[in-house]
Amino acid sequence: MANELPERLSAIPYLGAACALRQGEAFAVASDDLNFEARSVHVEVQIKCLRGGVLVFAPIKNGKIRDVPMADEVLPVFAKHIEAYPSVSVTLPWRTPDGKPVTRNLMFTWPPGQAIVRQRFNKLWARGRKAAGIPEERGNGFHVTRHTAATTWLAAGVSLAKVAAYLGDTKETVLSVYAHFLPSDDERAREVMNAFFAGTGTGSCAQNVPGAGA
Repeated sequence: MANELPERLSAIPYLGAACALRQGEAFAVASDDLNFEARSVHVEVQIKCLRGGVLVFAPIKNGKIRDVPMADEVLPVFAKHIEAYPSVSVTLPWRTPDGKPVTRNLMFTWPPGQAIVRQRFNKLWARGRKAAGIPEERGNGFHVTRHTAATTWLAAGVSLAKVAAYLGDTKETVLSVYAHFLPSDDERAREVMNAFFAGTGTGSCAQNVPGAGA
């Protein structure tokens, strides 16, 4: 998807797939939100499209302000983007059309420096998805990148509490959506004991275990 989107937007999928940001959160990311030294992205604002197409800055869903770790592999992607497309100061009302004006130095904008409109972006996403050969299904919108991050963390054994914190969701929500991606407790228990008994000589007894030589 990064290769199929316009170059100035090509880093956005990495905010979803590597950092689990929602679409509106990704649109609202400011250059100051990226901490390259700490290798994390700060998430506390989203861009919402209200009735009539009015864009506003707003608190993120559930109000769960968070700092999400950024993988070393994606840091150059964001650094390259910032170098090629310097952030732009964008002012929008806060929460409501008549809300207090708030200015953020956004990483992603439309020329000549306008906040991203979800509907227009989704059309580009659909076009890029088709070019990339990704099935045209509702589940393959931008939100699928957030699912990618969640399932990858859980499958690798990152704790449920941590994944929920990174997603800005409750543990109950994460369990209800992603429980089938959690590593098997039985298999993890075997791995722990395999490591515990490694080098103790118990391996020589394997020939006495039914099926061990299969």
